[in-house]
Order: sequence, then C-alpha cells, then structure tokens
Amino acid sequence: MKNIKLYWILLCCVLLCACHKEENENLNSYHTDVFKVAVIAPGELLPYWQRTAGWAQEILHRAQVGMDKRVRVELEFHDEHAADIETYIQTVATDENYAAMIGPVSPQKADLAARACRELKKTLILPITANAEFQRIFSTLDHVFNLTQSDIIQIEAMFASQKGDELMGVTNNVGLITSDDPYGQTFYDWFGFMATERDYEAPIVCVLDDETTVADAVRTHYDAFKNGTFINRIFFAPSDAKELIKAKEEIDRMVAYNEENNNGYYIPPTLICADACVSEEVAQTVKNGFEGVEPTANPASGFIAAYEGRFGEHPRRGEAQLFDAVYLVYYSLKAMLVDGHEIVENTTDAYGTSCRHSPLWEYFIQIVDYDKDYAYGWFDYDVHFVFETLNQGEYAGITGASSTLDFDRKHHSAVTTTTYRHWRLHNGKFATMQYFSADGSDRTISTINDWTVKVSYEQELEQYVSNHTYPEHKDNYAVIVAASTGWSNYRHQADAMLMYLALKYQGFDDDHIILIMEDDIAHHDKNPTPGEVRISPEGGNVYVNINADYRTSSLYPADIQNILTGVKTARTPVVLEATENDNVFLFWSGHGESEALIYNDLEFTSSEVRHTLETMSQQKKFRKLFFVMETCFSGSVADSCEGIKGVLMLTAANDSETSKADIYDNELGVYLSNGFTRSFQNKIIEDPNVTLRDLFLHVVRQTAGSHASLYNYKNYGNIYHESLGEMVCRKANYKETH
Repeated sequence: MKNIKLYWILLCCVLLCACHKEENENLNSYHTDVFKVAVIAPGELLPYWQRTAGWAQEILHRAQVGMDKRVRVELEFHDEHAADIETYIQTVATDENYAAMIGPVSPQKADLAARACRELKKTLILPITANAEFQRIFSTLDHVFNLTQSDIIQIEAMFASQKGDELMGVTNNVGLITSDDPYGQTFYDWFGFMATERDYEAPIVCVLDDETTVADAVRTHYDAFKNGTFINRIFFAPSDAKELIKAKEEIDRMVAYNEENNNGYYIPPTLICADACVSEEVAQTVKNGFEGVEPTANPASGFIAAYEGRFGEHPRRGEAQLFDAVYLVYYSLKAMLVDGHEIVENTTDAYGTSCRHSPLWEYFIQIVDYDKDYAYGWFDYDVHFVFETLNQGEYAGITGASSTLDFDRKHHSAVTTTTYRHWRLHNGKFATMQYFSADGSDRTISTINDWTVKVSYEQELEQYVSNHTYPEHKDNYAVIVAASTGWSNYRHQADAMLMYLALKYQGFDDDHIILIMEDDIAHHDKNPTPGEVRISPEGGNVYVNINADYRTSSLYPADIQNILTGVKTARTPVVLEATENDNVFLFWSGHGESEALIYNDLEFTSSEVRHTLETMSQQKKFRKLFFVMETCFSGSVADSCEGIKGVLMLTAANDSETSKADIYDNELGVYLSNGFTRSFQNKIIEDPNVTLRDLFLHVVRQTAGSHASLYNYKNYGNIYHESLGEMVCRKANYKETH
C-alpha cells in the first residue's frame, strides 16, 4: 500500500512539474521535428475524425512538455470519395515529406494505398479496413498495418449479438443481403460457414448487383415467408448505408401489402446490420427498428466514457482506431529520431543497387511488439512516461484506446483483438446494447459501459455441435507425402522434411510416421551446400536425421492406397498401423489439377482418394483423420470426399485455384516453401493447442494468392473446441476435448 501511495505522489510531482514547465515554455529552448501525415476517410466521417485526431494531438503535445526534443505531426485530411483520390494516394506515397498515411476505409481504396505504399516504402496504417481478402493478401508483406480484425470476426459478433434470442420450437433461419464488392465479399464467403457452425439454416443469400436491388432482395425473403420458409433474421451488409433506408421502405411496403390483401400479418425479419450501415443520415431517416454491430473501443480503456464526456455522444466508426493510429505514428517517429534515422534513407541492397529505404515501419513493429509486463495507456501521464522511455532509447509496453494493440507476432499485420458494440436504433440514435470482443478463441466478452467500475462476463458464441461420438483416443499416426521429384520441386520436399521434424518435436517416433519423399535435393548437383535443405534463405537446415520410408519414384498411386489401407505387399512393406482408437494426420505436398492430386506425374483422382478414405473408414483404420493438402485445385479433391465421418480436410486452395509458392531463393533458383504449409507448420511448433477454428483463420490470413479452405467439418466435430494438438502431438501437451 505504501508503494502505491508513493507511486501516486511521484506521479503528481511529475505532472506538476510538467504543468510548471508548460507555463514557462518561453524560458526553455527545445527542438521540434515536424512531419506530415495524410489521413484519408469518407467525407461523412472526416469532421469526426478531425476532432478526434486533434484531441489525440493535444494529449501527445502536452505529454512532451519539458523535453528538449519533441515530435509534432501535421495531419492533412482528404476525402477518399474525392475525384482525385488515386492521384492523391500516389502523391502521398511518393512525397518524402509525408511520414505515413492513415486510411482509407474502403477495401478498394485501401488496396490502392497498400500497393503504392509498399512499392515506395511508406508506412500505411488502416484504422477499420476489415476485408478478409485484403488482410490476407497483405498479411505477409511489409509497411501495411490494420487496427481492426477482419470482418470474419464481425460476422461472429453479429451471430453473438443474437444469442439467447432464438425462437423456441421453430427452425432458426437466417438470410444474407450483401453488396457485390470487396466489402461484401467477406460476408458472402463466411456467412454460410458461420451459420452452419451455430446450427442455423441459411436458405437465402442475396447479392446486390446490377440485376438485384435491395427491394428485390427484401421481396425474395417475403416470397420465402409466403411459401412457408420464415427467415427470422437477415444479416445486412451493404457497402452503402443508404441501402438500409431502401430496405426499410420495402419492408414497410410488404407489411402494408399483406394487410391490404387480407393475407394476415407479415412478421418482417430482424435486420442485423454490419458497420457500414452506421451513419447519421440512416439514424435520422430510419429512426427505429434495426440493430447491428460495429468495431469500437474496448470500454475498459476509458476512451468511450471520456469521449462521451467530451463530445456528448458515442464515438463514430473508426474514431478509436484513428486515435490509436495517431499515437502510434508519434511513438514510431520518436523512436526513429532517437535512433538517428530519417523518414527516407538511400541505401544499397545486397547486389549494390541504390534503393529507397524507409525505416518507420520497423519502429512501428518495435513499438507494438514490446513485451507488456506493464502496459501504458493513452492518458497524459502514461503518454509522458512512454515518451521519456523512448527518449532514452528504450521501449515501453503500450495499450490503446481501441484495444490492447497486440499484433500478430510473426507478421504484425493486424491486431489480434477488436471490440464490437451491439447497437439498436432508437429514436434516431444508435443505442449501445452490449459489447463483444474476440479474444482469439471461440468466446466473446461482453463488458458494461462503465470503465470506472469494470463489470464483465463471458458469453459463448453459438457453436455447431456434432452428433458424432468417437472411440477412446489411444495414439496418433502420421503419413507425409512429398509427391513430386526434382530440383524445381524443391519446396515440396523441404515442406515435407519440416513437417516430419515438427511431428518429431511433438513426440512422434519413426514407428508412427510414414515419410514418402524422393530425397534428391539435399545432394543435388545444383545444391551449393550439399547435405542442407532450407525453407528460407536465412533458415536452418531441415535435412536433419530424416528417415524416409519410401522414395516417391518407387511407388504408384495404387501403392499409396495400399499404405493407407494397411495392405502390405512387396512394394509396400511399411503400412499405416492405425486402429479405430488412433488419430491419423495425413499431409500431402505436390502438384494438383481439377479432381486429382498429382503423384510423380500420375493422377491420384478424387474418386480414388474418396475410395481410399471410405475403405479406411470401413476397416476402422482411424478414429479421426485430418488431411492437409498443399496442391493446386486441392479443394476439388476435398469436396469430393465430403460426408465421410471423422474426416476433416484443410486445403491450400479451393476447387478452382492454383496454390502459390513463396520465398524464392535467387542463388538456388527455386522456391523454398509454400506459404500455406509454412503457416500451418508454425502452429504445430509454436501453438499446438490452437483450436481448429483459429488454426483455419490463421492459415487463411497467411496464405497469399489462394483461398485456404476447410471441408467436411460438419461430419467431424466442433472445430471451436477441438485442437490441432489432438492430431499432431503424441506428448501430453495438448488440451483434451470432450
């Protein structure tokens, strides 16, 4: 208790000194480094963003009072809907006087900004650009940071907001109306999956395009009602908020039509709106009757209460994230200056070529990546201590107004937690009902709007619960297949080797792994370091104690079938020994085409794959089987295997896509690995207890150029509860599930 009192006495002294110094600024000489930062947002948000950014700057400038060297940022605001927006983005990215860019909001404009900023080494901070595809593409690339999780999490929050409101005794049907653009794409891609996981029926999905208007979509749901399919809720995710006004007009028209024609009373579905629907025009026009979710600040940070005290209303869309963005820019600039760097530096690359280098993004990473034994918040005194620490060439843990500002530690592309508020329109106001925050698992946290007396409770997201039961789990087996040969296919064998080592790390012995690979690259004539295989230019050697059971060239697809089904022959003396009490992990890396895996230039067709898995199931050769495929068009093979109990399939691409190699080595002239496999392997090594749901989201975000996809989950179990470790660990270091 004495220590706490001493802390507050010292804190008061610091603040009094700061105030004294502020009053006597004219007596002190100090140097201020001034930078420009562009802030891009929709015109309707700009007035609110300007006042919030100004508030943040007030605090940041006060916190530097008394310091000899200070940072000041001139914010330049621009409407992302302006006719010159593309030119403006290019100008900001090119002009060395701009230290960074904050925004835009729309995925289309954000994509332009991200590509320009990456090319020209400019730091880009996106407060609320949440399109899943955008975040996935840029997740492994430099200079682009997202302060909001993808809209995948927003969809979860939309479902979470309805928990407890299900209609008893009837089927809970849910529909979707979304826009035909990048904003709507995430909702279209993930809505059906999320609905299924939560045991909802999703019979109707309407995409607003040149042929389908909001009125058409509403009438589609009305026609379903007349035909006996009652849609309880419609998830409404247009990119233009005005579409909600049109939806209300049509719903009112349908209700009136039903009454006028003596058809009884039409019970309109509840519209659950996405964040783009939140606008002042909508509130004043619609007034009542709709609800939805939007990203906001964590109430526990105190930002919402302070904002309402200052401005008399709830923060608008993206304001809390913008507030944090301004803080992060100031901190990063301060750290960069203390280290003696400039915004843009001319350097030379490994080949002696002159190139442009902007180190600011590297300091951004160090700011958010610092271990947070204690995290300083956004109030004056906290900010002052952070600046003092940075001034000494050190870092401090920080937390923001919107979230903890914890980023993905590997790629630092996006925060790991976003808070959503569940709102309801009442008398022209978006009234807050509750808050939801994804915590990286299958749960949400609902926090009351009072940061001084924090009261919280946990609320489960509705989940799909499998009716399947499984025998007792006794052991785990694995089969790893590198299905190609030759130097040009280096990555397939490298990935297989690392998968083998990852399983060994988690307790597998060679009696429980069957490894099939050609083993022709470690000592290949083109290998400048014989006996070494790497998955990154700076990475360690993965050709360590590799014990292959078969060479790829010695087998045919029929032999693979025999190995998996336990048929010993002269060609296949080593086979899978699993029983109905054992889990099987199957990893396949190689080439593929539509409806086939390619094994050493031969087709292992989807029908043959399905027959193999069905035979294994009938002969009780597995308890559960997790099949991971790193091939082009792998989704077409997985899709053909739907319906087999206990089988879960994760693919690097869907049924119409090629998978993409990454990390090209100029010296070797080959790709070293595949992004999908690498992100999957990292979880085996670093976090085997990750739920299968979170594993899936992780590989989706980290896989560039194709859509990682999950198949047959309805016939497997609850991916929100079951962990990866159940399949890839033989040690007792994973969470048992029930």
